[in-house]
Amino acid sequence: MIGAFTLIMKRTRRTTIGLLINAINGRYQEKLWPGVLAAAKEHSANCLLFIGQTYGTHLTYHYQHNIVYELINKKLVDGLVIVSGVISVSPTHKEFVRFLSRFKGFPSVSITMKLDGVPTIMIDNTVGFAQLIEHLIQAHHHRRIAFIQGPENNYDALIRFQTYQDVLARNNIEYDPLLVQRGNFVEQSGYESVMRFSDKNVDYTALVSSNDEMALGAIRALREKGVKIPEDVAIVGFDDIQEAQYNNIPLSTVRQPIFEQGKMAAEILLARINGEPVEENLVMPTDMVLRHSCGCFLDSIIQLESKAENISQSKDLPIDKKELQIELVKNIDNILEQTAYNRFNLKNWAAEISRTLIGCLDGEPGVNFLYILQKIMIDLIKEKKDVDILQKVITVIHEFLKQYKMSAERRDSVNDLLHNARILIAGSMKTEQATLRINFGINMWLLSYVVQELITRFDIKQLIQAIYSQFPSIGIHTCFVVLYKNPVTHFPTKEWRIPDHSRLVLGYTEKGRKTYEGFFKTETLLPENFLPDENLFSYAVMPLFFKEEQYGYFIFSISDVEPVIYEILQTQISSALKGSLLFKERMQAEMELMDTLKKLEISNKKFMDLSIKDELTGLFNRRGFLSLGRQYYDMAKRNSKDFVLFFADLDDLKLINDTYGHDEGDLTLLAASKILSDTFRTDDIIARYGGDEFTAIVPDKGINLISEIESRLYKSIDLYNKKSNKPYVLSLSMGSVIYNDESRSLGFEELLALADRNLYEIKMKHKNNSLD
Repeated sequence: MIGAFTLIMKRTRRTTIGLLINAINGRYQEKLWPGVLAAAKEHSANCLLFIGQTYGTHLTYHYQHNIVYELINKKLVDGLVIVSGVISVSPTHKEFVRFLSRFKGFPSVSITMKLDGVPTIMIDNTVGFAQLIEHLIQAHHHRRIAFIQGPENNYDALIRFQTYQDVLARNNIEYDPLLVQRGNFVEQSGYESVMRFSDKNVDYTALVSSNDEMALGAIRALREKGVKIPEDVAIVGFDDIQEAQYNNIPLSTVRQPIFEQGKMAAEILLARINGEPVEENLVMPTDMVLRHSCGCFLDSIIQLESKAENISQSKDLPIDKKELQIELVKNIDNILEQTAYNRFNLKNWAAEISRTLIGCLDGEPGVNFLYILQKIMIDLIKEKKDVDILQKVITVIHEFLKQYKMSAERRDSVNDLLHNARILIAGSMKTEQATLRINFGINMWLLSYVVQELITRFDIKQLIQAIYSQFPSIGIHTCFVVLYKNPVTHFPTKEWRIPDHSRLVLGYTEKGRKTYEGFFKTETLLPENFLPDENLFSYAVMPLFFKEEQYGYFIFSISDVEPVIYEILQTQISSALKGSLLFKERMQAEMELMDTLKKLEISNKKFMDLSIKDELTGLFNRRGFLSLGRQYYDMAKRNSKDFVLFFADLDDLKLINDTYGHDEGDLTLLAASKILSDTFRTDDIIARYGGDEFTAIVPDKGINLISEIESRLYKSIDLYNKKSNKPYVLSLSMGSVIYNDESRSLGFEELLALADRNLYEIKMKHKNNSLD
């Protein structure tokens, strides 16, 4: 119905669909989103994958991933495919509907979960699963069958659990709640469920898991416990993920058409956007796949019948081989139509297989038949589809030919041919698995080099350059790194609002680097005209964050890169950004510290100056003089150096203060300090000792120095008085003492006291002379 419609573009720009999904890497998810992309490409539509996490999860920092859903708006996308079955694992249905209310008004399609007014793609959780559980009971005679449930609020999980209960009831097996454990669709929960069974000594012979991931976790736990599979416990799952087929114990399961779900969802959405009528709910079939884990041989290895087969009830081979070929084609078509591969032109394959096989019955070389099989296998591998579908085809052929009489020689020949076909298919499956491993190993090696480049960059510019130079080597040919104006702290209980503006720190496509200066509105996701309109694009959007800090997001083109690589890069870019920001903060802190230290040094100098210098005159104060003077005295004593200690006094300062005021007295003190500074040398220690007293230490010898200084002093005083026009005369009296070999026994304080006495004597002499 859907695949044939033609989309008519009604907008000036190309239609863009958005996909909401909880991971790009996941056994279910990495099969689903390629289907969405394939449909978008077929109908010339763009696709934006918004990759968050399960809504409402309580796992540490998982809530930070869901910020990416807040970026969705009608300027970016025309409609949404919502993978509700995996996004809604944690919350109740009511909470999830509240979460989806932000997308009201968008044409939408839901996958696996019914939403009011939204078309839903569902799978048949009942038929194939019921067949598988019935198989355990009827073919392998199990009665104690344990069950691992999926998440409590998940629609698929609920239906699968109900199917388990219904099958038990139909087979008269009493339901036992002790045989049931709760999981969450994640492998580890399957492992833990088995451990809980073991702790409670629960006895069971078969284990049914709600999905393959939990089944694989259960297998790991059982093997650790020494339990043999399927000899001691048979185990089955649901989904038919790649690991189910390639596990050491191949898993019996239910195959659901995951790729086709994504493709169908996108096609229905595009039809809705275009105004076409669509089905409200579409249920896709599932089918049982039997492998070794349930106790069967691999589905790909069905024992060939013995030569002693009773052929008396068989029909004769038709003479008209065309009739035989038509019937065989019908049988092959029938099995192919029940699989997830009906999107290929398998009718041509069925015709080719039938034609070459009938030719072999007529004596043509069997290699023709094997050649066609190999050609089909190459096509399947190229399309990344499981090759084991062909094992079912061989089984159908084998069963079909059993109804016809053949000579023993011909039957042996046919059986040998079919056996060789199985070997060829099994070999291709191993080759496919080996190729996947090799490619994965190469990708991981390249990734390790890229990660090393990222984690060694401590500057955002260097980090961006590393991304630009290294990402193309692992297949990411378009990438944009967008940072918010400032990092935003976000907690689970805090309401989040996307920052209004962001900046593009890196942009490149296959055509080269793209730059944009300044900030742009975050709601546009990228600066205007950065999303290509002339060419189709499929981009994924993932948030960049570290713990509680949101930095922005990065956008990248989808290619054949292993999906896990994208998630690793998301983590590494986020961590590298955190490191770069921390490094920047450290550098800023160091610069601020250096600035603070300089300021502190200046402040300390000012403080020291305040503590040892006189505030009025700028000369050393008493404290400063005593500290420096004692240091100089100690040095002179150790080295037998001489110096002269002067003690001076400003005459009649009290009279000046009382007559003309203290301001005038301060001016006189300043003038005296200036005269003393001019009289002594710059390396002499000069101080205002206190009040009107001044001191100085001059490193030199003897009487001649004292006379010279006194002469300079009195000349400076006379010159000042002549120019000052003051109503009073500035006068200084000065005494001195020489520190030399004769006075070496005197202490510093004793020298001060002696200089003070000499000053007093000179001052009294001046006073007596003025009285005369």
